[in-house]
Amino acid sequence: MTSRQHTHCGRGHELTTDNTYVSPSGKRQCRACKLEANRAWKKGQATAPFTHCRRGHLFTPENTYVSSRGSRSCKICAIQRQMKQYFQNGGAAARHNLTSEEHERLWVSQNKSCAICHKQLASRTDGVIDHDHITGHARGILCTNCNTALGKFGDSVERLARAIEYLNATRISD
Repeated sequence: MTSRQHTHCGRGHELTTDNTYVSPSGKRQCRACKLEANRAWKKGQATAPFTHCRRGHLFTPENTYVSSRGSRSCKICAIQRQMKQYFQNGGAAARHNLTSEEHERLWVSQNKSCAICHKQLASRTDGVIDHDHITGHARGILCTNCNTALGKFGDSVERLARAIEYLNATRISD
């Protein structure tokens, strides 16, 4: 596991070169918090609990996981770690048995746009890999709206045909 460089202390202070104390053992500590802890220790008081994660996100009820042992962790950081891992493992392409190169070729073959509405996709990850829910085979890359629409119709050709008939029958001529 690689070590992550912390950007903030547990109370939200940014760990800049001016605000970071490095102990002889190499441990980095916030100077402001160290000073506060020393003052509290001299007075026989406990220090305040941490209010921020090591990336500077505030611990709020909405942004905090609490383990069964009572330890807290940041939801934002957890989601960022999961997303990073997801894309390192190939993201959606890997779920649909596409290599990164195959995903790129598919996107380029569609002129870097949605296969249905032809909306331009800034990158191949802007689109959604559409797949057959029975076979799992990737069919193309769609924008979110077109992919959702197919899903709402249950990928049914018959239902889509009836929707087209309905639209044609109820069209007000110009």
